[in-house]
Amino acid sequence: MRIILPLLVLTFIFGILPIARDAASSSTPTYQELQAAQAGEIFVAYAHAVEAFQGQNPTYVGSVSQAQLAAMGFQASSQFFGSAGNAITATGSSGRIVTAYSTLAAGGLSSISAASGGDAWTSIASGSSAQPLAIAVPNSSAVSVFQVGS
Repeated sequence: MRIILPLLVLTFIFGILPIARDAASSSTPTYQELQAAQAGEIFVAYAHAVEAFQGQNPTYVGSVSQAQLAAMGFQASSQFFGSAGNAITATGSSGRIVTAYSTLAAGGLSSISAASGGDAWTSIASGSSAQPLAIAVPNSSAVSVFQVGS
């Protein structure tokens, strides 16, 4: 009897340890998953910052600089700005097209939808046809485009 109880306790402990170890490793995201999620979140924040700049400067046409975005409170690494770009272009009589783009780490595109609260990020809006972008954008970039006015 004295041996059976300790053996039962040891069996229980050794049976639970692999289950706990597996649960801990399966719920912890990898470094690459964290980098991808962060890249998507930074891009969404960047696109919103460029949009906010346009809202505060409705007649502005051109590229919004890193310093202008920093003055509004948007901060990102120099690595991000090295692969990102934007332009506010005129359209129609008083409209503006705001374009922001960036290349993202692998998996970054899938994190954009989550970072934007499930907002629709598609290549072509439903019911419309593809239009050329207002600026040159490198292949494989995430792109945000929205139009204000006409």
